[in-house]
Amino acid sequence: MVFMQWWLTCMLPALDFQFSFISLTKPTDQECHHCINTRNVSFNRMKTLIIIASLLTLFSCSVDHEKVKHQERPKNIPEQAFWVGGTDGGNWFVVEDVHNHKNNAIIKIYNDTDGSLIDSKRFMLVCPIDNKQLIDNLQEQINGFDGEKILLKSSNNKKACWLQ
Repeated sequence: MVFMQWWLTCMLPALDFQFSFISLTKPTDQECHHCINTRNVSFNRMKTLIIIASLLTLFSCSVDHEKVKHQERPKNIPEQAFWVGGTDGGNWFVVEDVHNHKNNAIIKIYNDTDGSLIDSKRFMLVCPIDNKQLIDNLQEQINGFDGEKILLKSSNNKKACWLQ
């Protein structure tokens, strides 16, 4: 118990009271004189750790993970194609036609590295029952392609729709 009181009093820089199981008493100068250097070192270490953690948080939050630009367009990708992806890759999309009911579209999907055609078909909009969404601007709505369906971004914080 004496060690615990010493540790709580001397090692925690913001703590001014000595803990006991019965009461809180302010330590005397003699009891804590040996702690002054330890307390200053601990406080400086704490300040340094807080500054480092703050800087790491600031830099990690300032990176825009959503806006990754694809640098090279393969030769056989049409000019009207747009790229959607992230740091791990993506796909090129060409929207050839959107039905006037805005519930299906003819879309071509190309590989982002070699430009090969992955899929070309009419995709139907599928939404969860509590999320009514229509095709509006696919260049802004498409979130990715999983090999089977085109994943769309959720516009209302509900489960997202997809094109299948």
